[in-house]
Amino acid sequence: MNYMNSALFSSFFKAEDFKEAPRVFTVASVAPQTIGPEGRQEEKLVLKVEEDERGITLNKTRYQDLGEIFGSLDTDEWIGKKVKLIFDPSIKFGGRKVGGIACQPAE
Repeated sequence: MNYMNSALFSSFFKAEDFKEAPRVFTVASVAPQTIGPEGRQEEKLVLKVEEDERGITLNKTRYQDLGEIFGSLDTDEWIGKKVKLIFDPSIKFGGRKVGGIACQPAE
């Protein structure tokens, strides 16, 4: 067991969680949640899944991708549907390729 990883457990998925292999999940809920350290907190949409305690924040790109995958931008219509989360090395942050989590249709 990697004790450092368990000590640093987050309530959100990390890109590294999908470097080995993509995973398919069932959408349990999508709701706003206040996240971030005190003084820098912000409200983000968070997608929760049935198969894991962790969630994933929905930035504009993920939200639009999921809307295309599920055929609707109404998050209530996503509940119970399956999505594949993958590591995408081409995702940029601050103008640099850093890799991140991307959504794809479940096959």
